[in-house]
This record gives sequence, C-alpha cells and structure tokens, in this order.
Amino acid sequence: MSPAFDLEVPPSGLATLVFDLPGKKVNVFTRPVLGELEELIENLLTRTDIRCLVLLSGKQGNFVAGADIDEIADVTDPAEAEQGARLGQRLFQDWNGLAFPTIAAIQGTCVGGGTELSLASDYILISDRNDVRIGLPEVRIGIVPAWGGCSRLPRRTGLASALDIIVGGKSVNGRKALKIGLADALLPDATFLYEVRRFAEGVLEGRPPSKKRGDLKSTLLDSNPVGRKFVFGQARKQVLKRTGGHYPAALRAIEVVEVGMRRGLEDGLRAEARATGELAVSPVCKNLIHIFKMMEASKREDVAVEGDQLPIREAAVLGAGVMGGGIAQILADQAAIPVRLKDLGATPLATGMAHANEIFQQQVKRRRLTRPQAAEKMNLLLPCLDYSGFQRVDMVIEAIVEELGIKQKVFAEVAAHVGPEVVLASNTSSLSIDLIARDTPKPERVVGMHFFNPVHRMPLVEVIEGSRRAWMRSPTLSTTSPSGGVATGAAGRRTKPSTRAGQGAHFTARA
Repeated sequence: MSPAFDLEVPPSGLATLVFDLPGKKVNVFTRPVLGELEELIENLLTRTDIRCLVLLSGKQGNFVAGADIDEIADVTDPAEAEQGARLGQRLFQDWNGLAFPTIAAIQGTCVGGGTELSLASDYILISDRNDVRIGLPEVRIGIVPAWGGCSRLPRRTGLASALDIIVGGKSVNGRKALKIGLADALLPDATFLYEVRRFAEGVLEGRPPSKKRGDLKSTLLDSNPVGRKFVFGQARKQVLKRTGGHYPAALRAIEVVEVGMRRGLEDGLRAEARATGELAVSPVCKNLIHIFKMMEASKREDVAVEGDQLPIREAAVLGAGVMGGGIAQILADQAAIPVRLKDLGATPLATGMAHANEIFQQQVKRRRLTRPQAAEKMNLLLPCLDYSGFQRVDMVIEAIVEELGIKQKVFAEVAAHVGPEVVLASNTSSLSIDLIARDTPKPERVVGMHFFNPVHRMPLVEVIEGSRRAWMRSPTLSTTSPSGGVATGAAGRRTKPSTRAGQGAHFTARA
C-alpha cells in the first residue's frame, strides 16, 4: 500500500507534509496510518534540515476526518480503548515537541483527531471557504476527545469557548475559529497556499503573529478558581437540561476538561484516556455509532418518488408529551403540514404545545427562523381532545405510554376514525408491530416510526415494518406503496433521514 504521508524538504528548510490516504475520499487515522505517523515523527525528531513544517491535506474539501469510526465500534475492551487513546496522545505530544515550528494549514473539514493534531501544532491557518469547518464531535458518538482535545483546546481558546465545542460536539467555520482564538489566521482560499507560505516565511524570519487567546471576560474567568467553577457549573446545567443526563459523554467531557485545567496537561491527558476506555465500550457509545452509520447510509439510499404520489397533506400525533410535542413540531417545521395533536386532557395537551413553541422560539433566538415564520409554523399545530378532523389526515403517529395493551386499544380506536388507506405509525422503541396492529382492520397499514429524543436534535427516524409487509420493499410514495414505504418517504423527504428495519427486540438503532 502506498504511504499516506508525503514529506518534502527543499533547501530552504520550509518543509511540507501532505496527508493523502490512498483509496479514500477523506483522511482518517486508522491503525496503519498511526503506525506510519509514528515512524514519520521518529524521523522528524532527528532531522536538522527542517526549519519549519507545514501540514497539508491531499484531499479536496477535507483535512482530516478524525479516527476510524469502524475501529472505535469494534473495541470491546476498556484497556484497548484506553491504550489507543494513549498512543494518539503520545504521537501528538511528540509532534508538539518537534524542534521546529509546525503549521496546520486547513483547507477543508477538520474534525476529531484532525483538530487535535492541529491543536498540537504551533500555528493553525484556515481557509475562508464557506464549507470549511473545524471541531470536536466526539461526544456525538458517546466518547470524549482523547488525543489532547479536552486538554489543549481550553488553553488555546479559553474555557467557555472550548466547552461549547467539546460538550456540544460542535464544529465552527473559519471566521468563528479566528474570533475565539482557535485559528491564528483566516486566509483567502483563492491564494491559500501562497498565503500559507508567506505566513511560514514570517515565522522563519522571527516575526510570528501575536496569538489571540480568548477575550478579556474569558481570560478573567479562566484565571481564578471561582470563575472556572462558575463556567463548569453553567456547562453542567446546560447539558442536564438538554440531555436529561441520558448521554454520559457530555458530562464526562466537562469532568475531563476540569481535571486538565486544575491539575495540568499530563493529568488532563490521563483523564481523557481513562474516560475513553470506559465510554468507548458502553452501550450508549455503540448505539450512537450505530445511529451515525445509519444516518450516513440513509444519505446514500434512493428514496425517489415513483408512480402516482400519495402526498402526506395532513398528519396527526397521539400523545402530547415531550415526545409527541416534539414529533408534531418537527412535522410542522420541516414538512410544513397541518398536524393535529391529540391527548386525553387539556393539561398534557398544553404541555405538548408549549414544548413545540419553545423549540420554535429557540430557532428564532438562533436566527434560524423569523418571528412571523415561527408563528406561521406554530399555527399549523391543532390541539384537540377528540378525533374531530381525523378523517382528513393521511398519517397518524402514536407517541403514548409504552404499554402493549394501551397501544392496541388506541390503534383499534383511531382506525375507526380515519380513512382505510391512512398509515398508522407507532413511536414504540421495543414492542412488536404485529402485536400493536392485531386489533386493527388493516394491520398491513401499521408500521413503527421511531423518533429519537430530543426529536428536533436527533436527525434520524427508524421505520419498522411488521411481518405482513416484509415482502414490500419499495421506499416510494406511490399510491400502491406499502405503509412502510410511505413512512420512509415521509421521514426521508419531509423531515429526517430514515432507516428501514424489520421488527425485533429494540429494532435496529437500539441493537
């Protein structure tokens, strides 16, 4: 196999190292790549002809996509996961300790291990292209940044900005990276390599630019124990509010960052590795990786509409709890269709409507919607205490208590108030679709349509087919398509990426 790294050292000593993993669209740190990098760094530690080293990518639109997620998914031994974290840390520590300045020149997506290698470099330069992003998304797959990200990012950007990226699993564009001190320069993409060379020459001539490290407020907060305690406390409150404590990686990331800030870099790195060893083998991590893979697969699935369309013009949601309110909100927001939200009592109905309105107001606050747009979408939600108007809906999604007997009763009841071709979908996470559909006149119209919580943040819907339509494979919205196809089309075309699954204990995403 051809090498992934190409080192060129001209007489000037201004060397370039191009990362271009053969046979792949993006650069990832696989075990063989890390082995090659280890040999390369050992070589670099002995070189006396290099005065400055610029790290570049040979991939269009990509710098480094991080570690190999398949390798993370395969790890079952905590010691092995911790050892993998320590290996990456050691390599990046050696990179950071090279005798000459290093420059990460980023002209594409840079996440995970790519960001951590950049943080171990002396300078980070970013292209002003709109699609360039840099970040640490590890918590989104249930782990923490473990190759120095939790320890180095706060020292570069300040604590608050670092926690926002690490705990939120976020990526930022070049302008934001420059503003918070993550990048040392934002360079025009059209002349990127030329500007990188000019920057490197300035470093060689002894005139490196001053490094921005956060604003005055963050500096004052970071510099004293009381300020740091306040920042960490606020971060924990936000995580608990957002996740309800169901995703341990975010809270663990805060703990790891706190160790590094209080005890120093070495202790911080040890805490990163220890946390990764524990989290990488957890069911939460494995399920989040599974969801990530299904999301990627759903992007490649062909969900083109064939034949005569069966449009979803109006929908209904049964159960106005947090889940039901979230499902109704996402349908009104992204599908832009009227949604009847039904519950047995006025109080839970008001709770569901309030939850949906809160999500819309968050979008207004983040400037994703204007106030009139939010009001227009909110007006698509129609609260009701009975089945009035249900004869006009094309799909009903149930989000009530996870008890088989109650679901069977509700499905038999709602079937009497809707048209014969209406799709009846259950948000169940574990119950048999066949059993739920048992008492309905057309059980072939019943499917599972499992949204993940919080609905507006989890970009995946799992569509589960019962055994009566296991032979029906078309994911189209044609008038003759099965209920599973309609649900898949509604999810993929109207709201979220979807994955098709047969029924079974915990279906697919929770397997």
